[in-house]
Amino acid sequence: MESVAEKADAWLRARRGKSLVYLFVLALGIPFLCLTQYAASPFFWVPRMDALYHSLQAHALAHRQAPAEPYFRAPLYLWLLSGVYATLGEGPWAPRLVQLVVGSGSVLLLYLLGERLFRPCVAFLAAVSMALYGPLVYNNLELHTPVVEVFFTLAALTALVRSGVGLKGVALAGGLAGLAALARPNALVLLPLGLWYLWQTRRPWRALVLFVVLALLPPLAVTLRNARVSGDPVFIASQGGINLYLGNRAHADGFTPSTPQRYRFDSAYEDSVALYGQRAAEEALGKRLRPSEVSRYWVGQTLRWWQAHPREALALTLKKAILTLSSVEIRNNTGYHYIREAWVPLLWLAPFGFAWAGPLGGVGLFLALRRHPQRAAIQLLVGFLGLYFLSIVVFFAADRFRLPLVPLLLLFAVEGGWQLLHCYHERLGKQALVLLAGLLLLVGGDWFRLPRAHWDSQDCWSAGNRLLALKRPDDAELYLRRALQQEPANAEYWTSLGEAAYLKGELSPAQEAFARALQLSPESPQSYYNLAVCLQEQGKSDEARGYLLQALARDPGYTRARTALAAISSAGR
Repeated sequence: MESVAEKADAWLRARRGKSLVYLFVLALGIPFLCLTQYAASPFFWVPRMDALYHSLQAHALAHRQAPAEPYFRAPLYLWLLSGVYATLGEGPWAPRLVQLVVGSGSVLLLYLLGERLFRPCVAFLAAVSMALYGPLVYNNLELHTPVVEVFFTLAALTALVRSGVGLKGVALAGGLAGLAALARPNALVLLPLGLWYLWQTRRPWRALVLFVVLALLPPLAVTLRNARVSGDPVFIASQGGINLYLGNRAHADGFTPSTPQRYRFDSAYEDSVALYGQRAAEEALGKRLRPSEVSRYWVGQTLRWWQAHPREALALTLKKAILTLSSVEIRNNTGYHYIREAWVPLLWLAPFGFAWAGPLGGVGLFLALRRHPQRAAIQLLVGFLGLYFLSIVVFFAADRFRLPLVPLLLLFAVEGGWQLLHCYHERLGKQALVLLAGLLLLVGGDWFRLPRAHWDSQDCWSAGNRLLALKRPDDAELYLRRALQQEPANAEYWTSLGEAAYLKGELSPAQEAFARALQLSPESPQSYYNLAVCLQEQGKSDEARGYLLQALARDPGYTRARTALAAISSAGR
């Protein structure tokens, strides 16, 4: 076995350039095949939730129409997306193709990091595992932030570990760490870790100062921008407070980031979390609030809940920690497992998942901390894994939030597997095997009975709604009925089914579906409005007027209902 590894190492060293090309082609080719299949799905053509928010914000930036307000979300991905829209066009293909290239670059970064710490064949196999890691491949197909989160955190760590005695490498690492914080502020953990690493490796004080200055420069520049456009010096972005509250409150389940109440918007799309955070805080305090004040309000609410319910808070935090380590990809916007089964079966070409990265990665960490000669570098990577993990658990568990941890875990997984082959008979090896067994149990177990059937029904409903947006009501009805088979008492599903029937011109089935939605959710103004529209089209203006009045009684600001009522009144004159 050792002789085979030595030959592989020699081959990789002699053909280093070719090896990098092979990795890049693999990391680009498999996702591209998946992208071509994904393009046949409505998810590709109709963005929703976070993807829609990113797309709309990027369009505004590309056309210099961004609102004069602080960023709600960290802006680096928005800048990338707006740059693509401005230079390559605003269709759905260009940003995804660019993301595939960036994702391929991340695979090369892992190889560059791995070859500095471990033997070349370990670095190569870890990079191959990353290129074939299904959730990473899928998220690079979406208009989501992990593509830049993974790239810049990995780039900063690689630059730190590979920095020489001069200042250029340190400067590069500092700048990349600052950009990583603009991809996701959790990456601010790189600042103390980088300082510690430079101190441990006996760098001059100039290197430490340079790293801090360049790491803080991007976040401070964005903070100054926020202050300049609005007078509110929000540090990077304002979403931290409300997200903290959503993950730490009564009735929180640890993985669902939905708001306790929905606020309706009549014109442009708004982020539902931002909308709730702003309006609920202002209603509670009875005054207008700046974004920084909104964030502070929700941080205060979170701390008060922790103080009042410490046991529940600790139990919830432990649950989130276990869920973050689960082999199940916790659904956030759209379920990875659903997309793979229903729309992109080619994702099976990328078979690696957290069931591989988590347990073996933990064993690799354990062995590297005890046996690796470059202790400072290993401790840097372990420190990043630990602190970033804690920064996730503070909020809530979700599949894409843990993706910046995955490349390092894959690197340690390959190294851990290799080391186990050589030391399984030693005392340390036996300890590692016990740890592996425990991690397999922890990662592989469904400890909280995750609502997978509900997730599937939500994704079927989402597919149906996107098909409705594409004016494909027959296809939409198929997916909406699948959703209703699993959750027949869901009013939103019945509403969408009614919209499909209405789009086909089938007023009676549409009215029946809307009536069922109203029965299940009698306080929904939308259900009254939908029924009124059906009745009006059948010439039943008096009945329609009654339903519109009911809608307005429940939501006086419902503009569409008020407009429809005015039209009926005008026609009756």
